Order: sequence, then structure tokens, then C-alpha cells
Amino acid sequence: MTILLLRQKGLTALADEIVEAVDKHPELQVLDRTAKMLRVEGDGRHLRDIADQYQGLEVSEERSYGEIGQPRPMARGLGNREPDKR
Repeated sequence: MTILLLRQKGLTALADEIVEAVDKHPELQVLDRTAKMLRVEGDGRHLRDIADQYQGLEVSEERSYGEIGQPRPMARGLGNREPDKR
């Protein structure tokens, strides 16, 4: 399953009726909630169907990033040459 984010654009909070619609959907599971966002597990099509019924909602996939690996060696310097003076 995919982890999705449902966000309310603008200054208003996410309406309770939207939260209920997502929570009651059999193919979606609410994992976390803030005032303006839901973190949902499920199929993106189902969440987008709900979002299309309301104004100001945005659906996106949650992104995760791996750990930072070993640093790469720096590029070789210019040596004893003087940099171009422009």
C-alpha cells in the first residue's frame, strides 16, 4: 500500500466531514492527522476521488529519503594555477 498525504490549501483547517469521508472509506486508513493534513495508507485513486469532491485539497505521495552515505571525495583543485580574473 502507498502512504499518501491529503492537505488543505490556504489558511483554513481540514473540515471534519472530509476526515470522516476518508476514515469511513473501506480502502483507506488514516495513520496521522494534523489541523491541515491527513496521512493515509491506501490506493491513491480512492483518496483523489474524495479530494475531488471538495475545494482546496491536494493529494500527494509521501516521500522518504535514505540515510546520507559516505561523503564523496572533493574534485581536484586547480593546483598552483591562478584562477581566471574576469
